[in-house]
Amino acid sequence: MRQDDHQHRFKVNVWAGICGEYVIGPHFFEGNLTGNGYLQFLQNDLLQLQRHIPPDDLNCQWFQHDGAPAHFTLAVRFFIRIAQCLDKNGRHFERLPVNY
Repeated sequence: MRQDDHQHRFKVNVWAGICGEYVIGPHFFEGNLTGNGYLQFLQNDLLQLQRHIPPDDLNCQWFQHDGAPAHFTLAVRFFIRIAQCLDKNGRHFERLPVNY
């Protein structure tokens, strides 16, 4: 096989989820997955992918990460804890109203 100058490596990351009987995604990330790119996905794209799922079925979500550095940036971990009501050990808790 002859390699030409226009040939280069192709990279793609795929995210997909399962929630009850629903499949969420897939969502494709081109190139290297960064913490900022993954955070943007969680904040913007994931909500669009979940729009066909009844809200009651979204009450309990679990994220299974494979150890990629993008999954463990401080911003991503903070967002998942706040958005999913998880404590630092990954346990669910109820949000309580803030008394000022």
